Formats: sequence, C-alpha cells, structure tokens
Amino acid sequence: MASDALPPYDGFDRMAIAGTWRTGRAGKTATHTNPHTGETSTEIPLATADELNEAYARATEVQRKDEVVRWHIEESGAAAPAATSGYAVTLRPMSSGGRPGRSAGTVVPPA
Repeated sequence: MASDALPPYDGFDRMAIAGTWRTGRAGKTATHTNPHTGETSTEIPLATADELNEAYARATEVQRKDEVVRWHIEESGAAAPAATSGYAVTLRPMSSGGRPGRSAGTVVPPA
C-alpha cells in the first residue's frame, strides 16, 4: 500500500535578498508544520533585520512604474488605466518616506 505522505519541502534554505539567493543569517529557523498531520514540513532559516532592510532597499531601487503596471495587468486582467491607478495605490504607503509595515520600528520574531 502506497503512502499518502508528501515528501518534505526543500528549497527553502535560501531567500532572495538584494538580488542574490542566500541563507538568512539570524541563526534562527521557522518551522512550517503540516496542518493536517502536525508533522514538520520544513525548517526555514530566518533573515536578520539588516537583511530585511537590505532586501527592501534593493527592491525599491529596481522597482519601476512600467513593471508594476504590467504586473497589475497580467495578474488581474485590468486595463492599463486601472493598472496605472493600482500602481498609485501600491506606492501610497511609501509616499511619506517611511517603510510599509515598519511604523513601530520593530521586527517581531515568530511565536
């Protein structure tokens, strides 16, 4: 009788940070647990706050309006005017110069 168990996940040992695939250097891992079996699916090395900031800074450097508009069109099927409006909404949290999701200035570790 064949087992219904899925093989463990792999390929989660590296993440894209500032244009390169590398392992997070926080020295901690997050455990992903299969909700149906309770078994560990994979361990994911976590990035440091500096790595997150580096990834964010690099992403904002390379992001271009035409790419974001194209993503809106391809992912939602929106017409170009609606996708352009979506681009403006996407950038709204960054207009004050702050970083989205960083209003408190802390990185909360996983529970």
